[in-house]
Amino acid sequence: MNEIQTIALLAAVLLLVATIIALAIAGERGESITQTILYIIKAIPEGITANNSTQTTITETACNAPYILVNGECCTDANNNRVCDMQEGITTIHDTTSTTEPPSQTTTTAINCTLNSDCGEPREERICYNGNVYTQKINPICKNPGKPTSECIEKTALGEHPFEKCLNSCSEGECH
Repeated sequence: MNEIQTIALLAAVLLLVATIIALAIAGERGESITQTILYIIKAIPEGITANNSTQTTITETACNAPYILVNGECCTDANNNRVCDMQEGITTIHDTTSTTEPPSQTTTTAINCTLNSDCGEPREERICYNGNVYTQKINPICKNPGKPTSECIEKTALGEHPFEKCLNSCSEGECH
């Protein structure tokens, strides 16, 4: 077997292993294999840093009934057909009147967020760190999306290198 055949065989084995892993993840997430492979492919470039080392972070979202996971977000599926009710144009109406019983009471629970975009847009700001100016990236994230326990949090990441090295002092993201 020559070198090209060996590389082709290794590539085929890696593809088989990746497919098996994607099938396992798809089963756990309740998604199709295509959705899971796209999710994994999307996560790979996010894990490549400036020095080409990989730091892959995959955040999984789980949805409890009557919600389903579609494109990484929870949506309502009241009729349990694995299609978001919003995509079907379904409106759920509950009859709360009866001739023998008083009307039932409805309790409303606020859901703070269902998408990361509900929490704001990603942004950058300059901050002082170790006497120099650094760029800090801030990404709003919806924790527990679509659930009563949902909340907006911010994930911050400090740049590896100073944006500006200060000779004297740094305050409020500027050198002085």
